[in-house]
Amino acid sequence: MNESLPLGVAHAPSPRFILRQATSLGGTQLVGLLSVLVRNRVNADVTGVEGIGLLAQLSVLVLLIAGIASLGLGNGSTLLIAAADSSDDLPRLRKVVSFVVGLPVLAGTAFALVGSALAGSFSGLLLGSEQHKAYVIAALLAVPPTLLVASLQIVQQGLRRAGRLAGTTLLASAVGTALAVALAVRFGLNGAAWGLPAAAWCSAAVYVLRERRLVALLGGRLLDAADLRTMVTLGGASFAASLLLLGSDSGLRSALLARHGVTENGLYQPAYLLSAAVFAPLASALTTVLMPTVSAVRVRGGHQAARRLVGHATVLAAIWITAFACLAAVLGSVLISMLFGADFEAGNSSLVLQMGGELPRILSYGLGAALLPAGRIRAWFAINVLLVVARCAVAIPLLGELGKTALAASYVAEWTVAAIATALVAVRGKLVAFERRELSLLSLLVLILSVVITLTLVGAPLLAAAVALAGMGCVVRAARSEVERHV
Repeated sequence: MNESLPLGVAHAPSPRFILRQATSLGGTQLVGLLSVLVRNRVNADVTGVEGIGLLAQLSVLVLLIAGIASLGLGNGSTLLIAAADSSDDLPRLRKVVSFVVGLPVLAGTAFALVGSALAGSFSGLLLGSEQHKAYVIAALLAVPPTLLVASLQIVQQGLRRAGRLAGTTLLASAVGTALAVALAVRFGLNGAAWGLPAAAWCSAAVYVLRERRLVALLGGRLLDAADLRTMVTLGGASFAASLLLLGSDSGLRSALLARHGVTENGLYQPAYLLSAAVFAPLASALTTVLMPTVSAVRVRGGHQAARRLVGHATVLAAIWITAFACLAAVLGSVLISMLFGADFEAGNSSLVLQMGGELPRILSYGLGAALLPAGRIRAWFAINVLLVVARCAVAIPLLGELGKTALAASYVAEWTVAAIATALVAVRGKLVAFERRELSLLSLLVLILSVVITLTLVGAPLLAAAVALAGMGCVVRAARSEVERHV
């Protein structure tokens, strides 16, 4: 079944293989996300800043409910699917796939029904008025198909089908966005709001039709007791962590809207969307490829190989993320004008500042990919709790005075704390191995990104661009040397 992993227990795919797979998946997701950015630009033109503020809250609601209904099954399912696939255990694979797809979709449907009955309360809490009840119902209708797509993606991750996952994601995104854009252009804010469930259901249809081989795996019997315990343990930790993270995000955005109005919430959307729609898929792509691969290598006895793989792959991913973050910081105003319009340029400083959180986030994701395969569930959960605490500790005191800037600052703080904590756990637990050269590269990346962001914020974008080009040029040359050394 699996042709992507070498058979020798002492061997693991090279960091170049991991980076190529992650880049392929992340790059294709970015191409697909261009359609999302197109939709966002159309919505901005049609609905204005206030409309974007409302639509942002609806999107947060979908993510929150879907995150709760997913029951945290993603990480545990990925590991179990990878283990079953590596051992060619088809009956076990069918059981896991049926569980990870069926349960979240059923739970999501139930939550959507209950939420629709409470739509007025949700509207008042998230949107500041109960008059947007219909929009809340529209958003909740997007929950079941969103969970179906997410569950099928988890199955593909566990099977290490990065190329197939990328292609289906691209196609589904394009089809869903085409319909959403048509609705927004024709019906304005109403069309944009109802475009959420329309796009979600179209994407789900594409996945079901294109991934019929995955759908054919459904119908397995109940999980074995051992797999169920693993799923419950990992799922419980993931569920609680996701609930904390999504709840804090939703709460802080709602607090921003309540204190500063829907316009301020809309002005933060460029920073949020760039992180969520561009950088998050790149970080997720690294985990998508790295975690099941590390799990399979550990199952085959290659613990030392897994340690080296995590370290090398994380450093290489950090180099490219830093380059993208520097580019986004320098060209922030240009990106905002292209994707949102001139009315949103007041949100540029928040976007630039928020780019400071992308490097520590990729480090957290890369190093974190070693924790769950090694059974460090409590440590992983504690890091997620610490992440939420750090964000709230920074955002809440500053929100009243700084508004959207407080959210950007808290984003940097949460991922910096997460990166430090994850690194401590991984290094002390001997789950990752870094060379001195790699540690020097990471230090240089932190310095480059910090200087570029500082220069951009103080009004010296040309100097910031020069620093970024010179610094990243040296780093990229070093990265090429690292790739050649570890091929």
